Amino acid sequence: IMGLNDINNTEYLIKLCNRSIETPLDHLANFLRYADDKMPYVSGYIKDWLLKKENIDTLTARVLRTKSKNMRGFLNYAEFSMPELVSKLHISKISR
Repeated sequence: IMGLNDINNTEYLIKLCNRSIETPLDHLANFLRYADDKMPYVSGYIKDWLLKKENIDTLTARVLRTKSKNMRGFLNYAEFSMPELVSKLHISKISR
């Protein structure tokens, strides 16, 4: 954990970001909840990365094809921890 939380350890942060876009949404929410508490720098880095346009598009596509029971936990987490992401997901969903 300490190594991941090191601000200079960008190699692992980039790997975590890339994995986060592929991870099942409910697992991603669980990891981010944990990281919010134990590794706030890592959590913030991943959240900022997820807000990039290309990642919003990928997440939106994943949300739209994810079963509601697996998506619910992620959206519940994101609604309070990443409201800008949820609003962008809603806008993307409406514009499709």
